[in-house]
Amino acid sequence: MVLVFSIPSVQTRLGSYATNSINETYGTAIKIEKVGLQFNGDVELKNILIRDHYDAVLISASELNTSILSFVKLAENKLTFGAIDLYGLFFHIKNYKGEADTNLDVFVAKFDKENPALKTNKFLLSSSEVRIHNSKFLLTDENLNNPKVLDFHTLHMSASDFLILGADVKAAINNLSFKDTRGAQIQNL
Repeated sequence: MVLVFSIPSVQTRLGSYATNSINETYGTAIKIEKVGLQFNGDVELKNILIRDHYDAVLISASELNTSILSFVKLAENKLTFGAIDLYGLFFHIKNYKGEADTNLDVFVAKFDKENPALKTNKFLLSSSEVRIHNSKFLLTDENLNNPKVLDFHTLHMSASDFLILGADVKAAINNLSFKDTRGAQIQNL
């Protein structure tokens, strides 16, 4: 089975099938170019793109490596993963002019649909550990005089006990380094 999933055309077709299914079910704009199964059972996603409700980039990543801990929970809208490695991540949380919710709030709310089969209707994503390599984080609010709130680049992070439950995000940050566009540089927080 692993050999079949290592074939590039199968990976491309699997990526298209998975994202089309999610997009149709939840009204999202997610694209994953390739989905691969590694020989150790880990999942590798390449060229991930998630657009917000204005068709702007919310999240993109060149590569994501992880293991799925429970396929049963996956079917219940609960994404539980082992360690996650993200490479080339771009994450842009944005408040659009006149809107109270961020684009991330709007995106996560799409997964919070009522479903009587589920114990909770909140989107859940958890991981034992998240490692982010050579990435960028941008936080903007068009309702402010100076919309650019945070602009971190060359971002590297290691966090444990990562949890997204609905709009709440929690993690124990073990190590963080980045450069800010204002000139600040954190090397080992």
